[in-house]
Amino acid sequence: MVAPFWANVDLENRGYVYYRQETDEELLQRFNEEIHEYFVDYMDFKAKFLIIATWLDVGFYGEKGNNNPRNTFQLVVGTDEFETFSMFNYQRIDWTAGTESEGSPDTGKGGTAAQVNQPV
Repeated sequence: MVAPFWANVDLENRGYVYYRQETDEELLQRFNEEIHEYFVDYMDFKAKFLIIATWLDVGFYGEKGNNNPRNTFQLVVGTDEFETFSMFNYQRIDWTAGTESEGSPDTGKGGTAAQVNQPV
């Protein structure tokens, strides 16, 4: 399991989740450059394809109204069919917990905050 933002996201009032498989050479090159910069033992890594999932302006479970904070974040997974890497991108994180985690129904803060989870 890969969880870029382990929290109770709710799409009922607003927000979207998009995902796609990508083989665009420019995107693959950008991904490879990031991997080479941070994982120097993998300088030969060359992704063949990417899976990109984006959570855009998502709300939290138990929120009141439509004017509550929204989060936008992304997961990018790239593989050469032998090695696999994942990247988490965070554009905006305005809430950290839904009401099931004892967060505020107005702000999405407090309670047990969201976590990032990635297999080792």
